[in-house]
Amino acid sequence: MDDSIILSDSKDQLAEYWELIEDYLAQELHLDLNKKTIIAPCEKGIEFVGYRMWATHRILKKSTTRRMIRHTKNLCSLYLQQAIDDDYLKRYLASINGTLCHCNGMGLHTKLYSIFDNAGIKVYDF
Repeated sequence: MDDSIILSDSKDQLAEYWELIEDYLAQELHLDLNKKTIIAPCEKGIEFVGYRMWATHRILKKSTTRRMIRHTKNLCSLYLQQAIDDDYLKRYLASINGTLCHCNGMGLHTKLYSIFDNAGIKVYDF
């Protein structure tokens, strides 16, 4: 089943909705909810489509952040070895900017661009 979020002030109401949805999926569609399905307070934030969201702001999940840093370091090495070209680097930079423009990610943006700078790659030329 695709990702979905149901919000309520009442944990009991959410548990009731869960049972109704689970029954409908099983009986009508022959599907079941995955094991990641949870009922949790919104104050902890909601993980959804790669971000952790609150009513006031959004950040990237920590695993996504670590993966982006690791991938950026590997990409710098490959670029310096000329194993990838300028077009690939441009697409990667567009991907970074597109992902980070949807969250409070200026610190990560600065970190990723400093990795490029430390490798001697001037990404602002792209």
